[in-house]
Amino acid sequence: MTRTLIIILAATLLMSCGSSKYFISNEAEFSTLSSLLKKLDKNKNDNQEIRDQIVELYQSSSKRLLNDIDVYKTLTGPDKWDKVIKAYQTLNTMSEVIIKSKAGNFITPDSYHGLLSQAKQEAAGDYYDAANETMKGGDKASFREAYYLFSKANGYYPGYRDVKRKMEFVWKESVLNVVINPVTDQSSYYAQMIPNRFGNSFNSDLLQRTLVRDLGGDFNKRAPARFYTDYEARVARVDIDWIADITWTRLDIPIPFTQSSTVRRTKDIEIKKDTLGKPVYQKVEATLKITRRYFTAYGEVECRMTDAHTRENIALDRYPSRIDWSQSYATYSGDKRALTDADWAMINNRVVIPTREAVLMELYQKIYPQLKNGIRNLVQ
Repeated sequence: MTRTLIIILAATLLMSCGSSKYFISNEAEFSTLSSLLKKLDKNKNDNQEIRDQIVELYQSSSKRLLNDIDVYKTLTGPDKWDKVIKAYQTLNTMSEVIIKSKAGNFITPDSYHGLLSQAKQEAAGDYYDAANETMKGGDKASFREAYYLFSKANGYYPGYRDVKRKMEFVWKESVLNVVINPVTDQSSYYAQMIPNRFGNSFNSDLLQRTLVRDLGGDFNKRAPARFYTDYEARVARVDIDWIADITWTRLDIPIPFTQSSTVRRTKDIEIKKDTLGKPVYQKVEATLKITRRYFTAYGEVECRMTDAHTRENIALDRYPSRIDWSQSYATYSGDKRALTDADWAMINNRVVIPTREAVLMELYQKIYPQLKNGIRNLVQ
């Protein structure tokens, strides 16, 4: 078994390596060229028709890419270099694939590595200049955009000028300070609850502190935001950028409903054999009374993110949750031999209705990951 698996994996690896040898790009024309090169290498005879198709496709693809590069260079904005560089990379890949195939015997492809290197340096310069201009905005959004632009410059030309120092500076300036306020409740649920181990502490305090901790607090120095409770922010005298107000807008945990039904069971039971050895059956009957207890609970949390300085809304998101609970039990009368295994499972079932606190916790556990990821995505 193990040996067979190894053989299968090895064959799969060889097939993937064979395909990647000819890969140039996902574009249709390059897929066609790859197929022709592969076909040429497998053909034992010198197929002139395939050779001519490869030469024609190579020349037309090269010409088209070089024309595209000329057009891209006339565009404004540093992102034009992304297109230019991708085109040069495709040209180089096409040349390398041809050289490694039989087509290298009759095509001498051009190399664009020098032009690619020059384009990367020019791209780094343009992205660097754009980042310097953007950071003049002086706000967190500007610094965050500048960080992205500096990163692009450094990606194309690692260590370009003082790009790493400036990346570090704009990163620090771009980090958001976010306060998670105590969670409030606009539903009537907590007003109706007697004191318990969840209560308002669970609602306003535990959820708030758990969110701050799971989002990284102020400890993760490479995160795009630092998170504080309102108390922590006051004590540390933090200059707050965003405020998250979280509210239970719906908490509906009803008393279970009851639904009753009656089912009649019949079964032919063998009671003996006749004189010829054939089975003799007797029809037995039982009545099953089924009681179903059920409810559907709903919860919804709203998260409103506002700018601490302008009081403008940044985002308003809602995170719903639903729990469908149902259990059934049964009693019977009549002959128990008529009952099925499923009937006995209901007869022996002891229904335990979950407490309201347990339902609240399950709603919370469904909503919490949505809420946490929503805040995390927002600060990205």
